[in-house]
Amino acid sequence: MTELTRARLPYNKVYSTDDAAANNAAAGYHFFKPDSMRFFSSRISGYQKRTSHGLLFITSEQDKYTGGPRKYTVRFYADDDATVRTVGEFMQHRTLANARRALDALKALDYAGGLSGPKGTP
Repeated sequence: MTELTRARLPYNKVYSTDDAAANNAAAGYHFFKPDSMRFFSSRISGYQKRTSHGLLFITSEQDKYTGGPRKYTVRFYADDDATVRTVGEFMQHRTLANARRALDALKALDYAGGLSGPKGTP
C-alpha cells in the first residue's frame, strides 16, 4: 500500500486501542501486531484518553537482552492517518504513574500529535 493510498483511507475516530489496532492494520502498519509487540516486549496499558485528534495511550517495554526494568512510553494514535507516534522519548518514564501524569498533561492540552510536520513530527 502506498503512502498516497494510506492518506486517502477514511478512518473513524477511535475510543480504544482495540479500534486503533484495527485501523492501524487496515492502513498497512504493524504497530499492534503480535510479532511487533513481542519483539519490543511491549504491553499496552489500559490507561487511555481521547483528544480531538486521536487517542493517547501508554505502552511498557523491557529490554529483553539485559533484563532491565520495565519502562513506559506515552503514545499517540492519530485519527488522520492511523499511525502511532511516540510522544517524548521511547521508554522515557520509569513508572506507570509518571507516564499517566504525562498523558494527563497532554490530554489537558488537547494534544494533536505534532501535526505541524510531516507524518506528525514536530
